[in-house]
Amino acid sequence: MEITPELLRKYHRGLCNAAEQAAVRQWLESSEFEPHDDQPSENEPIAGFEIWTRLDSQIDERTETGGQETAQSGRLLSYLSAALVVLAIGAALYFLNQKRAVRAVAQHKTALQPTLITIRTRAGEIRKHHLPDGSTVTLNASSQLTYPALFPDSIRSVRLSGQAFFEVERDTAKPFEIESSGYITRVLGTAFDLKAYAGEPASLLVREGKVRFSTSSQKVFLTGGEAVLAVGKKLRKTEVQNGTAGAWMAQKLIFDNEPLGEIARDISRRYGVKVEVRDPEIAAQLFKGKFQNPSLKVLLDDLGYVLNFRYTINGNTVVIY
Repeated sequence: MEITPELLRKYHRGLCNAAEQAAVRQWLESSEFEPHDDQPSENEPIAGFEIWTRLDSQIDERTETGGQETAQSGRLLSYLSAALVVLAIGAALYFLNQKRAVRAVAQHKTALQPTLITIRTRAGEIRKHHLPDGSTVTLNASSQLTYPALFPDSIRSVRLSGQAFFEVERDTAKPFEIESSGYITRVLGTAFDLKAYAGEPASLLVREGKVRFSTSSQKVFLTGGEAVLAVGKKLRKTEVQNGTAGAWMAQKLIFDNEPLGEIARDISRRYGVKVEVRDPEIAAQLFKGKFQNPSLKVLLDDLGYVLNFRYTINGNTVVIY
């Protein structure tokens, strides 16, 4: 059977019958061709490469012996043309399949990325929210919580910026973890008050259960009635009075020997005002006391009486001096 370019194209496309396949394979394996030293590229179709290399060997052999008749050269050129077509088609199919594979991988990765949900509160706003696992989170003013629409099988991880009271549904197989300003809070099931506004000292007050609070270099374990204050990477463990954790949810303000500079930030978030403390010595004074849903004026009057300062209110700005 004569090996023609048309037959080679049929062979490459898998359209040959048994006799034609046998003829092409016999031609490819014919002893009249010298072995070729080159190896196929990983990007080249094997069948096309075999045709190419064997034709290449045959052309080299003809060149060394001084060439062949015009008819034979024409037939070789036809075979060479067919081989080029086979290689071009094979390469095109290869790169098309590679492009589809890359697109499929990218789509698969996108599908695997969890959908994140973010809830926020404004100044003066308190908001209660339920998580997919049944846990409850109450956000204090000017806070933000981000969590996946569906928790994975291994861990329940959320991110907090601000202050929130967590009532975590117990699940020993899936720990609950909170990332907040570089601190990690990890529990199985408990209730606690976590405060972690950016650029401010963080604190954790535990109402019940057991909580692990950690930095990159230190960690502490707390149970009900215990608290930890974090300034940078330094952790200081203390005790708290009953009813202190989450007191703000009942519109209570409890200050436990806190400097006026930090109290001013709480006032700003609760009442939606800008508070300026002009005197550094006044800002450093400590205050301890409780208030039940006071107005801004009542709060400032009482603080000013105890800490001996004056203040002015101009629109949304409070100046303490």
